[in-house]
Amino acid sequence: MTQASSKTAPRRFFSLKWKALFFLSLILALIHGGFTVFQYLNLKHRFDTDVDTLHTRNELILTGMFQQSANRLQQLGAIIPALDGMEQSLANNDPDQIEQAFAPHWPTLEFDMNVEGIAFYRSDDSLISAWGLSKRQTGNEENIASIVHRANQTERPITAIDCSQGCVQYTSVPLLVAQQHAFNVLLSTSLADVIIDFSNSTNINVGILVTDLAASGNSTEVRLLREWGARVVALTRATELYPVLTETARQTPLDQLVKHDHRLQVESSTYDVWAVPLEAYSDNGQGYLILINDISSAIAEIQRATDKAIVLGLVGMIVSEAVLLLVLWTPLSRLRRTAVALPLLARSAFNQARSTIQSHRPRFIGFNDEIDQLDASAVDLSFQLESLEAEVAQRSRSLAEKMQELTQERDFVRGLLDTAQILVLTQSRDGTILLANRYAETMTGFNLRTLLKHRFKD
Repeated sequence: MTQASSKTAPRRFFSLKWKALFFLSLILALIHGGFTVFQYLNLKHRFDTDVDTLHTRNELILTGMFQQSANRLQQLGAIIPALDGMEQSLANNDPDQIEQAFAPHWPTLEFDMNVEGIAFYRSDDSLISAWGLSKRQTGNEENIASIVHRANQTERPITAIDCSQGCVQYTSVPLLVAQQHAFNVLLSTSLADVIIDFSNSTNINVGILVTDLAASGNSTEVRLLREWGARVVALTRATELYPVLTETARQTPLDQLVKHDHRLQVESSTYDVWAVPLEAYSDNGQGYLILINDISSAIAEIQRATDKAIVLGLVGMIVSEAVLLLVLWTPLSRLRRTAVALPLLARSAFNQARSTIQSHRPRFIGFNDEIDQLDASAVDLSFQLESLEAEVAQRSRSLAEKMQELTQERDFVRGLLDTAQILVLTQSRDGTILLANRYAETMTGFNLRTLLKHRFKD
């Protein structure tokens, strides 16, 4: 039953070269896919490492710029008594003399030194005179008084950042007059210039937000982030990046943003956002620096590198398969011709088989390969089979002639026995009749079939 089924439903033919090409394609595809994934993960890991390094470096740069601004204010405050007429006026503790002595120096500090405001206080925190602070002081007297009070108490410079109205850096510097701490000078500068300088030098956008919604009141102009309970005080490219901050606030908590950066895509751009707590913040809430880096070009570069690797891998795979097919085509075609020629041997078509096998020549003259050895063996086999078939045919003819001679002799002997008028028979050792002539049939009255069943003595 199985043999019959196998004969009626033979297995489909699938050429060896296509099998080799298929499995090689599969292996190359797996290798190429694995290499592409590895390259992508490696590029992504390197990019993440570079981003972490960039975060640390930029945080150090930004905090360093804040510290440099504070140090500059401290140095300016320390040289106030050395200005022309200031030491004597401070020693006299006369507000009119202080204003008159300092007035010529104020434009230089304001325009050349980027000092936004300056105020002189006594050691008991009472205000003597001020320049450029009137607007800042409105609604912010408590924070300023707190900064001055701490500087007077510690007799050391105190730096604080206040973002209740804009974002200003204050530095309160105790002044020694006649070797005694009698006065305190408060200097302020806007952080806008620091933020703009940082953004221009690093191409990273910076925002400042504070978790003090009460200070915003009911103003519709204040940008609020309700999810974080914060308001945006300052932001470079605010119109473009405020939606980025809004989406970031929806996706991740603020405390997590301090620990880990967050990446998000807004429209066609990808951004990397992280937060840095704002040190020396003196307002009621907590201040944060929000750094926003547009990494769209870097992500696109990784994608282009990955696409390039995929394309190159596919081209390499196609070229490899083409070369393999070119190398295998002729040998496997020869092997197929040999496979076609072998059944001819079973049909005794020896000349046709040899002609089919020998219709091709070795690819490299003087060198043989396995297929050449197989062809040679097949040709030798054809000659052996042809010789064997001829020998078998010769013996068959001889045997037929012998059989014919024996048949003629048997018929001749049979004719003699049947014509002889004597009783002739043969028997076995037990007496069973094996042969009898016609005269024996006549004499006994039994036919040959009956006689062959009996023994002679019966």
